[in-house]
Amino acid sequence: MSITAAQLKAARQLLGWSQDDVAAASGLETITIVHFEQGKQAPSRAVLAEIRMTLQAAGVEFTSADAAGVKLEAK
Repeated sequence: MSITAAQLKAARQLLGWSQDDVAAASGLETITIVHFEQGKQAPSRAVLAEIRMTLQAAGVEFTSADAAGVKLEAK
């Protein structure tokens, strides 16, 4: 399952993470995150999956595909 740039931005805000934080946590380059959020370049499915797994590990829950949103997991 893929994610959108809007979901990434919203997830970062929920976590209080910068683009650098996402890059460091996922092992990607910051420019990859920046270009994706700016709509300059669509990452590969593997990169999108890595971003998603990183955010999920940090406590972000992706809502249904129809809603295309994010929220913090209830603890």
